Amino acid sequence: MFSSSSCSSPAYGKSTADSEHRFMPPASYVVILLITAVALPQTLPAAETNSFSPQKLPGLHTAAQISRDTNGIAHIKADDEHDVAFLQGYVHAQDRLFQMDVSRREASGTLAELVGPSALAQDVQLRALGLRRAAERSVALQSPRAQVMLQAYADGINAWVSMHPLPPEYQALNLTQFEPWTVVDTLAVVKLVAFGLSIDLRDIQATTELLSFKLTGSAAGFDGTALFFDDIERSAPFDPASTVPDASIPMNLHVAAKVQTKPAIVAAALRGNTLALAEAYLDKTKDMPVLRHARELHTEGASNEWAISSALSASGVPLLENDPHLSLGEPATWYPIHLEAGDFDVIGNGFPARLPSRSGTTGSFPRVPPMMPLTPQTFFRSRLCLTPVPPVA
Repeated sequence: MFSSSSCSSPAYGKSTADSEHRFMPPASYVVILLITAVALPQTLPAAETNSFSPQKLPGLHTAAQISRDTNGIAHIKADDEHDVAFLQGYVHAQDRLFQMDVSRREASGTLAELVGPSALAQDVQLRALGLRRAAERSVALQSPRAQVMLQAYADGINAWVSMHPLPPEYQALNLTQFEPWTVVDTLAVVKLVAFGLSIDLRDIQATTELLSFKLTGSAAGFDGTALFFDDIERSAPFDPASTVPDASIPMNLHVAAKVQTKPAIVAAALRGNTLALAEAYLDKTKDMPVLRHARELHTEGASNEWAISSALSASGVPLLENDPHLSLGEPATWYPIHLEAGDFDVIGNGFPARLPSRSGTTGSFPRVPPMMPLTPQTFFRSRLCLTPVPPVA
């Protein structure tokens, strides 16, 4: 099944006892892959010095291989993108199956089916938001190339599950079944990651603060809006070199001017129990893990990246740094991996349950996208008026 060898990983340093898995497609394919026995370090058991036959793995087009370096990082080499996506799903399932299952269920609003009633409140919120419904509608919008890779990735996950016992987390929950992975599951996790970087409950919190300042100012005789924007929520202006329109205008003046020119909107927001409704929503969602990052975004800082020219580096090569500032978790948020299929060659970090890698390098072109949380959502206070409808005869 595998042989072990010593090799050097170009991105992760020297490896001293890598394990290599070579997979064969079904017997209908005439593909021959030779494995040569190699010497192993003396610290390994003698039984591990034997070479094994390639493993037949239904679903592959041609022979492929997975090598793991001493850091446990998988290096996948295949002949085409279908097979590299298939084996990425395979190793993701091998290392992070329960984490992936939790992620797809969080996105779908079905986590309580896995961990019990403690997740029901969060499930209700996520079903109302409709991330899975959005994922279902997104399937047909994917390019033919993406659809092939998405299906291959799902097939790889299910292939691993079909050949191995479930991880210990399932045993702890007395679960013996795994719902097969689908393309929609992968897209739902993509939606979940995007949601986590775009939803910002700080907007609601800031609104409650602004309304409180307005109400207090009206009662005590001071300008609550001015105090809020010029003191409590004071913002420094952008650098004048920015190319974003109006970026050089101090944010507090920019926002305050809009508020002052539309007093009717502010007055309408103060009517009734708007403040109480906003505070109630914050309280209801405060213990939901999916929304934790949305609540704490303003305290965690933002992403950053910087570069150093080759003329200024000691090594003579350019340096590129990136810190995405995503929430820490256990298991880790990121999954390092190396994928190679012909001209497709990328090594870097990605998310379990989605493909390929998000940040890394293709050998000559680095990709280190910063996390840039947006706040595209708008919260509305709505009032439903139910009109009795006579029964149909």
